[in-house]
Amino acid sequence: MVKQIVVPSRKDVLFGRGSVLQSHVGNFRMSNLIEENLERYFSSQRNGKIPLVKSIMATIRMEGGRFLRQTKAGWWEEVCDEVACDKIGHGFRNRKQIK
Repeated sequence: MVKQIVVPSRKDVLFGRGSVLQSHVGNFRMSNLIEENLERYFSSQRNGKIPLVKSIMATIRMEGGRFLRQTKAGWWEEVCDEVACDKIGHGFRNRKQIK
């Protein structure tokens, strides 16, 4: 059974659109980790990028954060590692478009 989360913590990374979700403290933490590792990510081959993305995911989880998506019923649920890694990878790729 999937654990239903009513209120995300400040350490959680929230999926979704809108400034409220994107300005969540956990999302800022993930964004900072991505910024700190931009050069390393873009100078790596594909086989070096995956471990970097996984290390950022592990750092967030070690600090007590989860990767959460809101359900249609309004609850939050934790996503799998693959979806969390995709979110981090998108964060890196979006930075490349900005720069």
